[in-house]
Amino acid sequence: MASAFRDGLSPKTMNTMEYRRIQAKLFHIRTCLSHFALFNPTRSEIKKCLSHQPSSASILEKTLGNLFQIHSELLLLLRQHVEMSLWRLADSKLDDATIVLRDIIKDAVERKISFNGSLSPQNFRRLGPTQWLDDEIINYFVERWCSQSQTTLGFTTFFAETFLFQNSGPYCTVARTIFNRSQAEKLDRWYSKRLAESTWPSPVASSLHSNKRGSLSLDKPITQRKNTGLMLALMWVTERLGSFRDEVVQLANNPHTDWKCRPHVKVRFQPNGHDCGIFMLWSLRDVLGMADEYGFSDSHLVVKRLRLAQQILDDHGQI
Repeated sequence: MASAFRDGLSPKTMNTMEYRRIQAKLFHIRTCLSHFALFNPTRSEIKKCLSHQPSSASILEKTLGNLFQIHSELLLLLRQHVEMSLWRLADSKLDDATIVLRDIIKDAVERKISFNGSLSPQNFRRLGPTQWLDDEIINYFVERWCSQSQTTLGFTTFFAETFLFQNSGPYCTVARTIFNRSQAEKLDRWYSKRLAESTWPSPVASSLHSNKRGSLSLDKPITQRKNTGLMLALMWVTERLGSFRDEVVQLANNPHTDWKCRPHVKVRFQPNGHDCGIFMLWSLRDVLGMADEYGFSDSHLVVKRLRLAQQILDDHGQI
């Protein structure tokens, strides 16, 4: 019976109507889970109602608590099954998934959905196929995922161009080489402001976003390697941020540091000139330990866009 119910929620094909049917079911499951989460505050009410029979109140409280826990776990498993089935189907039907993505973006723009913060329907449109993600979309997920992780403080996309690169035309390509008191004071203000907006102590994740492919240059002397300037800038920022937290961080000539560098040669490279934001966000998920159970195939980037678009809609109570 449970299997039949679960199969009834599984997507049968990938088209806009079926996609919306499944999302409506997932919305209902999330609503039920949120209602179950409200059970704990009712425990004190149960005790009040049965204050003259404390043993009965205790038994009833435990019984209801166990039932709510079982139902919550079953709903979580059901949601995971439906989501995994949906995204795997989308991965196998990329042309159809592209049509669905275009349809839900068009619908959101036409309905002029009111998003929170700095997001607008025009920003949402940037999640469409072959579009560059803009700063608002990227910063939305940096903030969301870093807050969810409770371990990492995420800075915006403007952090890199402010502290790591020099102004050299429309693109950030030349690493900063001068770090003076003015830069240090500005970094102090950035860190203090961002920390005041958060509720957890943490290391730092900066949104680095570039469409340039990396090159393997590990066999060259350090001063001749392509990204030496950027690595030195990152070292300065890391040591400075460590000092804010009363941590001694010494990266120069220190082979025993706990800080680890993940060489860019181990990061996937995008196969085109428009998916840089998608690659950056999925790399951030990896850094945060948010395992991607659906995989990361270079040919399935349109499904990643669909998932991001759906996450924004879910966050705003839209189906």
